[in-house]
Amino acid sequence: MLIAITGGIGSGKSEVLKIISGYARTLSADEINAELFYNTSYINRLRAEFPEAYREGKIDKKILSDIIFSDKKRRDSLNALAHPLIFQNIEKRAKELGGDVFVEVPLLTEIGSKKMFDRVWLVVSDVNLKVERLKNTRKMTEKDIFSVMNAQCGDDERIKIADEIIRNNGKPEELRDTVIGLYRELHK
Repeated sequence: MLIAITGGIGSGKSEVLKIISGYARTLSADEINAELFYNTSYINRLRAEFPEAYREGKIDKKILSDIIFSDKKRRDSLNALAHPLIFQNIEKRAKELGGDVFVEVPLLTEIGSKKMFDRVWLVVSDVNLKVERLKNTRKMTEKDIFSVMNAQCGDDERIKIADEIIRNNGKPEELRDTVIGLYRELHK
């Protein structure tokens, strides 16, 4: 079974993936995306599309981020380039791993790839908590946080494709108990 873990920035998807990794195989779309930045063919395609982000033989991720979160058309161009490669990698690796595989997929709703997954777990959290988490863990400014949040669809859209909703507004132990409970429920 292939299970997506999705949600907005700062909701706690990575924490859910970390918890579930003690029980099942896991993959991360973000990690696969990061690996692509070492692929010469991919770098060349990005260089052609975003020449201003190309610096000293590689793509400057901060410049690329500034570009895509300020221009929807260019964000769509990046998504069209990256997502097919990311999802090909997910499919290939999930088959190699076999059994249940949980995949952290931040933009599942935006790119319409729900059909690839057997189940979707949505992680939601209050905005003020997400902002505080991102300030503390990623050292992001509020401006950058809201730039990313505004580029993503809202939880009201994500809920439409979710099979399970994980509310992450409490203590880490509460999140852990919820995730383990959902995992056990999945295997009844």
